[in-house]
Amino acid sequence: MIFVTVFYWISTVMLSFMKGDAVVGWYYAAYRMVLALLFVPGAWGSTIFPVMSKFYVISRDSLRFSFEKSFKYLTILGIPIGVGATVLAQRLILLIFGAEYANSATALQISVWSSVFIFMGATFSNSFNSFNMQVMETKIAGSCVALNVVLNLLLIPKYSLLELALRQF
Repeated sequence: MIFVTVFYWISTVMLSFMKGDAVVGWYYAAYRMVLALLFVPGAWGSTIFPVMSKFYVISRDSLRFSFEKSFKYLTILGIPIGVGATVLAQRLILLIFGAEYANSATALQISVWSSVFIFMGATFSNSFNSFNMQVMETKIAGSCVALNVVLNLLLIPKYSLLELALRQF
């Protein structure tokens, strides 16, 4: 849970130090929409975890079937959400947050794809936990946090929303 918390909030903290409050506000408006989407794989994982744990013990065929269906359904749900949010980002931001957050549309178009990968990866995460492989899941989460920090350090200075907003003028 520590890694998950750091993963979700480190970008905001780093943006604040590197680019200031305006960029954090634009980013966070989009990010709030992405965080709301993550309810779906979270709820699905809470539902499927006991089933997969039971199948791990009693039926590998049933486990494989539930894993494949879980991955398929979350992927089928996640990809259209990513495409839809990418196409409709400007309209969604204007509708929900107003014109002063128009610069958030680009952040939404980019960050919504993290939710698509989270939708798809939720099945693997739940599987590791249901197979009693929490150490592996923790290592993966720690690696993702480290990669997130490195990418933020490399990409925020050059591609932050402030630079994008300034290029529009």
